[in-house]
Formats: sequence, C-alpha cells, structure tokens
Amino acid sequence: MRRGRRLAIDVGDARIGVASCDPDGILATPVETVPGRDVPAAHRR
Repeated sequence: MRRGRRLAIDVGDARIGVASCDPDGILATPVETVPGRDVPAAHRR
C-alpha cells in the first residue's frame, strides 16, 4: 500500500464519525463526530 494519509467516514444510526490515519496507515485517530439524524447540524461542521 502506498504511504499517505487517509480519511475514513463511519456513518452510524446516531452519529457520523470522521477519522484520519498516520502516513504509514497503522494508527487511525478520531477527528470529529457529528450528529447523524440532524442533517442541518452535520452540514454546519
């Protein structure tokens, strides 16, 4: 796998989680969690 950062989006029933991994692709770190049901609040982020 090529080196570089990756962004992951986890869409759940209650929240949407965003995570970023290190350049080696070993460790993912949470970036932000936004409400999943309240669409206008999610768009404000």
